[in-house]
Amino acid sequence: MGKLIRGGGEIVVTDSVSGEEITAHILTQVIMGQEKRGQGIFSHGLLMELIKARLDTLAAVKLLLQSPADWEGWLSSIDIPTRQDVEKLSIEIDNLSRAINVVGQKEKESGGE
Repeated sequence: MGKLIRGGGEIVVTDSVSGEEITAHILTQVIMGQEKRGQGIFSHGLLMELIKARLDTLAAVKLLLQSPADWEGWLSSIDIPTRQDVEKLSIEIDNLSRAINVVGQKEKESGGE
């Protein structure tokens, strides 16, 4: 299964009795099998911390493992500005700055500083 996934394959696993989708559980077993054979990426300390972690911490770890597109949606959902939001704000600030400079220049020209 690991080779299939590393080769770009997608899988969905369902329990043959209940019909429940159990892909995440099976993928966790694949990862832990790699750990057992010494091919894993998780240190003992990291695994201990994951077990101790609060749910919000685990959600943050899950976020780090997702694609950047998923991050932006998550950040928006908790009212944290995304890069796109910051870029829009920067453009608005630049436009406002230019408008202020125009008003200041007009005041200077009319002698009303």
